[in-house]
Amino acid sequence: MPFMALAQAPDPLSDKIAVLQATAMAHNGIIQLDSNSFDNMLSKPRNYSVVVLFTAMSPEFKCIPCKNFDPEFKLVASSWSKIPDRKRLFFGIVDFKDGQQVFQKFGMVSAPSLLYFPTGDSNQELPDFDRFDFNSR
Repeated sequence: MPFMALAQAPDPLSDKIAVLQATAMAHNGIIQLDSNSFDNMLSKPRNYSVVVLFTAMSPEFKCIPCKNFDPEFKLVASSWSKIPDRKRLFFGIVDFKDGQQVFQKFGMVSAPSLLYFPTGDSNQELPDFDRFDFNSR
């Protein structure tokens, strides 16, 4: 009977992916993140990749590049979420107002910035990532 116990054991990683997929599907492919949900989404081990837009959409920040890029990012995420056999890639947005700790963790001093977090399972303090900073282009 030990094999039955193994077959019925919950798989936290599969459960996490199911929650992420349901959240993304409910919000046109976008997962809204704050400091806590960001850390949870990127916790390891992780057998999926994440593209995160760091933005500052609140009116007090007057981030014109953020407002200009936001609809394009949402269009890509929405289109990706409609692909029937898509790979494990998720799209998230963390706004400065909701995720100041995340901005500090990654040394962000401007927005928008796009970070890609590939699949990974190392125990580094900061996950591996590639950054596309709009303000340096």
